[in-house]
Amino acid sequence: MSITATETNFRRGLRRLWISCLAGANAATVILLWAVCLTVYLEPSVHPRLAQAGLLFPVLLVINLGFMVLWLVTSWRWVVISVVGMAVCLSPILDYWSINFPSHAPDNAKLVMSYNIHYFDVDSAECLDGYRTIGFICESNADIICLQEYAEHSSMGELLNSKLDSLGYKRRCLNNLMIASRLPFVGEEALTLCDNGNGGIACRVSDGNDTLMVINVHLRSNLISTEEKRNYSQALEDKDEHLLKSSGRIVLSRLMVAAAKRQEQTDSICRLVEKIKGERILLCGDMNDTPVSYTYHRFSTLLKNTWRESGWGAGISFNREGFPVHIDHIFVSEDIASFEARVDRTAKSSDHYPILVRIQL
Repeated sequence: MSITATETNFRRGLRRLWISCLAGANAATVILLWAVCLTVYLEPSVHPRLAQAGLLFPVLLVINLGFMVLWLVTSWRWVVISVVGMAVCLSPILDYWSINFPSHAPDNAKLVMSYNIHYFDVDSAECLDGYRTIGFICESNADIICLQEYAEHSSMGELLNSKLDSLGYKRRCLNNLMIASRLPFVGEEALTLCDNGNGGIACRVSDGNDTLMVINVHLRSNLISTEEKRNYSQALEDKDEHLLKSSGRIVLSRLMVAAAKRQEQTDSICRLVEKIKGERILLCGDMNDTPVSYTYHRFSTLLKNTWRESGWGAGISFNREGFPVHIDHIFVSEDIASFEARVDRTAKSSDHYPILVRIQL
């Protein structure tokens, strides 16, 4: 055998070895992706660390997409690994990145808005953000408004109350939560839900033909301080291993404690939803959990997510401190159609963006 042929065979052998290593890495990524999808079935109170694995889902998905591109330009036959990997977990992928063709809502559809207003951001200069928040809410022309971190008895809260009253809204307020509706309320009292750190309220409204149970929730926050978020972001940026480990442990401990509390709240809300099964239901709020989580999975087994049904893209709703995540959600019962779900990124006066959707009752 000539030297040239030997070199050629050696290069072919190296290429096969390199492709085999890449295929193994791709397969490992796919297996991890599947495993992360299964963690939504784990109760955070029982498996606190594993229940946080859902946060890795978008990272693993991006890596898998990278492998797909690599195979397409190098050895297209191996792309089957990535294709099969994503096909198996297509549902959570669409929860993370919804794909829907544009469709216009019927004329009788009602506009719903859910918005964590961060207590009107009263620490901002001259409360300008608070005035902007009030302006956005009043100009939204939404039929049903669900606010979290509302601060009813603050000066800003009283100003918003008066403006909503002048616009013909009726209101129910409890535990820094508000439901404002142009549809009349049925009954006088709001139902308190899961009041163990943040919480939820529920009340019925009527469109003249039937009632709609409106549930507004703010599930337990992760309680990661601004400084802790800043330290973690800085460690990632500087690639400081020591700071990354120490700040990472703090963040993880906060996540685990909060996830267990959210499980209690989620289970409590699900018991109510199961109890009133057959009614029309609207569930919305700041749930502090991503689409691959115990909370999202529990709600989505009972109700439809409007972003999945009529949104487009990632639906990022939290907009501060380098943590872009989709944690605000609107769910509806099966008998309610949703249209034109969107995140309004023009409203920048809170650490959350408002989420809006039109629903046909």
